[in-house]
Amino acid sequence: VQAGAATVMADPAMLRRALNNLLSNAIKYGHKDSVVHIELKQSGNTASFSIKNRAEPLSAEQLSRLFDRFYRTDLSRQRIEEGTGLGLAITKSILELHEATIDAKFENGWIVFTVVFKSTDFGR
Repeated sequence: VQAGAATVMADPAMLRRALNNLLSNAIKYGHKDSVVHIELKQSGNTASFSIKNRAEPLSAEQLSRLFDRFYRTDLSRQRIEEGTGLGLAITKSILELHEATIDAKFENGWIVFTVVFKSTDFGR
């Protein structure tokens, strides 16, 4: 499910990689048959992108470490799931290069990642 529109000044390949990492994680770690919601917003000089889906609960500590290199929320997944634990760390680095922030929260059975771009050059 997609809603909204926004414009940002960014390297297309890098931004595609960051957003692909978020979407891939939503599909990979979300509940089976969970709907992935994507929302774009633009207000004044900020643009935001959020992606949310149903997922297993995450503690405050797990959420605070999601963007750490090699971090896995469940050690048992390391033997089952593919991946290196670098996707979200790479995503955060790409976004920081674009002076954007990323945040993750878990509420009422949903994990929500929100990216906020701040710029005065949108659409120019």
